[in-house]
Amino acid sequence: MEREKDINKVDSNKEDQKKISLSYKHKDFVNDPFLEALDEWVWEMDLNGIHTYSNGAVEKILGYKKEEVVGFSTTKLWTKIKDASQITSFKQSLSEGKGWKNYAAYFVHKKGSIKILLSSAIPIYNEQGKLSGYRGIDRDITERVMNENSLKSQKEHIKLINQVLRHDLTNNLSVIHSSIRLYENTEDNKYLKAIKENLLKSTKLIQNMYNLENFILDKSDLKVFSVTQILESILQKTQHIDYEIVGESHIIADEMIYSVFDNIINNAVIHGEATKLLIEIEKEKFKCFIKIVDNGNGIPDEIKERLFEEGFKYGNSGNTGLGLHIVKQAMQNYKGDVSVYDNVPRGTIFKLVFHKLSE
Repeated sequence: MEREKDINKVDSNKEDQKKISLSYKHKDFVNDPFLEALDEWVWEMDLNGIHTYSNGAVEKILGYKKEEVVGFSTTKLWTKIKDASQITSFKQSLSEGKGWKNYAAYFVHKKGSIKILLSSAIPIYNEQGKLSGYRGIDRDITERVMNENSLKSQKEHIKLINQVLRHDLTNNLSVIHSSIRLYENTEDNKYLKAIKENLLKSTKLIQNMYNLENFILDKSDLKVFSVTQILESILQKTQHIDYEIVGESHIIADEMIYSVFDNIINNAVIHGEATKLLIEIEKEKFKCFIKIVDNGNGIPDEIKERLFEEGFKYGNSGNTGLGLHIVKQAMQNYKGDVSVYDNVPRGTIFKLVFHKLSE
């Protein structure tokens, strides 16, 4: 998550800040029952970032009793998301008398989960007007941020579903149209079979995407698929291609995984005019690497960088320009990766990286 605002000076000037700080003596601040009733974490720290006071809300937010927090450095409660430069910036702000407002800070809960707190603070000055520490309040925004991220992810996934439908249905309709024309000229029943298969394929695609939409909106997790079973179901329906599958693994994905493999295979057969496919499945700890190797025409170097762009088309066989863009977006949703290389002596290699269930 991006920070809502970087550490910055509070709008009021230092003289006003001194008046505010001096109007609350530390002993009165510590004994204030109002602060103990708040859901927000109210704290004080010295110029080294060591907590000198905490109200009881810290236990609800971070799992620590307030007695555990007092005497503890706030940076030790941060996650490893914080790098050295950010800690340096924080310590510099402490020494320079800067406050901060609406700073999104990542903390580690006592049980190990990540918490995101929205923090604001003002400097504390003693009776001699010397900077002595900071007083602040942190509000737990973890649920809000997670909901925002989840909503963003859902929108991206729904958009991808629409792209899959547009692309795959266009491909299926193209095959149906060609088969009708060929049947009219030859009356060969194999073209009627192709029409029937692509109609059934389109119906199943619409149903799968409908199920996936509900799956996403229900906030369900990804599930486990057999790579070999997916590939066999696609390749058995692909005409004029010899293939070999080496290895097996179970990967974590969703129903869109069928479109991922289908688009790569169609790209090899239709656009690359490949006649052979070798699919190698390798496992390494909690990851699965899949190479789809073809003997087709290959992909020119000048278009490799644009291959996964939305709407990018190359040559006369391009339809919507969405096929490989769909692959890229789906792999990002799976927190995986896809890349493309030249095969030797000819053809193309697509490499996919997935998470798998276990070692």
